[in-house]
Amino acid sequence: MHIYIYKTIANIQVLLLLSISLVVNGCGCSKPTEATSHTLKPSEIVLFLGNSNVGKSTLCNSVFQQAVFNSDVSMSFGTTLYNQEHEYQNALYIDTPGLSYKQTREKAAKEIEEALKKNSNYKIIFVVTLKSGRLRPTDIATIDTICDVIQVPFEYGLIFNKVTRGIIKAINQKGLNYYLTSFKKKPFATVILKMDYEIEDNPNFYFKPDSENRKNLLEFISKLKSVQIHESDIKPLDITKYEQRLYE
Repeated sequence: MHIYIYKTIANIQVLLLLSISLVVNGCGCSKPTEATSHTLKPSEIVLFLGNSNVGKSTLCNSVFQQAVFNSDVSMSFGTTLYNQEHEYQNALYIDTPGLSYKQTREKAAKEIEEALKKNSNYKIIFVVTLKSGRLRPTDIATIDTICDVIQVPFEYGLIFNKVTRGIIKAINQKGLNYYLTSFKKKPFATVILKMDYEIEDNPNFYFKPDSENRKNLLEFISKLKSVQIHESDIKPLDITKYEQRLYE
């Protein structure tokens, strides 16, 4: 009887030692690897929107300082036909296709919807260029149409990209509000990025790390307000409304 009790006590002691070892050593599980840590969900999404060839991909690559997104010059339907995604400094950057080309408009609308339905905190950025110092109707229609899709209060930033010295002078004379009144919903913040002739028409080039354009771009992104958007907050993007806006 005594021998049985001693064996039982000994077994209990062994089990206790094993339990303590498992707790101290983390159940024998290995520490999460660096690759595992990268699977954590980014804290926010930086969403670039706008029509083809306005420079969205180049701007994103300028942030990353590497040619992650394809920014080759397109002569047909634009460079970006599908969403391009890249995680950088705990934020997910998404470069979306534009709505201006009729042949790819329906597909582009679905890609934009998908980008807005990731149930995350969003910084929304539209990119436009000026033609002869004027906003293009396609850019105005794109911004108004996409803004209508988002059913929660939000703010967005607007980048005037590839702006020449002459156009900058005209903007200073007219005032920036002259251009902003064209939009149904005005931007929360704006930034003017000068034409960089070293990268213009050169595939997969981007701003130099110490350039004024990159500095202004990073500051602009950091100061933008983020808003939480859920999938249920996004209604279908109706391309017929975009087409109607072109002729208003």
